[in-house]
Amino acid sequence: MTTSASQAMTPSQLPASVDVVVIGAGPSGSIAALTLAAAGRSVLILERRSLPRFHIGESQLCYTAEILRQTGLYDEAKSQGYPVKTGAEFIFPNGDFRRTNFADQGPGHGAPWLAWAGSSPGRASRLA
Repeated sequence: MTTSASQAMTPSQLPASVDVVVIGAGPSGSIAALTLAAAGRSVLILERRSLPRFHIGESQLCYTAEILRQTGLYDEAKSQGYPVKTGAEFIFPNGDFRRTNFADQGPGHGAPWLAWAGSSPGRASRLA
């Protein structure tokens, strides 16, 4: 069960008991809730904002691809047409600059997407 600012629930609409309450329906909370629900736990997800939402700086790491595969969300996330994030650049306080190419992370990880936050976590939280 999911609740957000746009779907505010009254206390009488909340279940009397759940096994787990997950606070936050972003990528981590949604995947955690989906995994717990798949294991037979009753889950209540609480989110203060409505989804989907744009959030600057939100993207996934290379290793997220495997988590999405394990939860059955990879193909759907890939089909959303999000820009592929092929690397990252870091500028340190001392002025040093470093660029990381995600292809160097090894086979099977895939490149992450920018702004995955809108649809797939929402789908994961609905599935949970």
